Amino acid sequence: MAYSRRLFVQYYPRYSRFEAKQFLLDAARFMEGVCPICLIDNTSVMLASGAGADAIMAPEMAAFARTLGFAFRAHRVGHPDRKGRIERTFFFIETNFLPGRRFTDFDDLNRQAFAWCREGSEGTDRENVLFY
Repeated sequence: MAYSRRLFVQYYPRYSRFEAKQFLLDAARFMEGVCPICLIDNTSVMLASGAGADAIMAPEMAAFARTLGFAFRAHRVGHPDRKGRIERTFFFIETNFLPGRRFTDFDDLNRQAFAWCREGSEGTDRENVLFY
């Protein structure tokens, strides 16, 4: 999905393995499927130890991925191409979704984010943005 124009975003007050699994399940439903490999940064939420090619996924996260039909792979630490693709998406969300919006709570924020993703982020120019 690295070259897809589709985008899925959710916000959480904290991000643990529980929230990561919820996010990934909701994203798989939204995207109507998964890719065989989910490339991740080297976050301790997903990893038990190591980094990059030496990363060992946390057993509960690896098992969760198998239930959805994919496997995690951690990218090389300091990989500039990966960082750029991810940061560009954050910038796009911060400058196209968030400005001018008000939220009463995280549920309201995520309802609005879901609608924005579903509607193709109304009126924004997404042609030159790669989503991850």
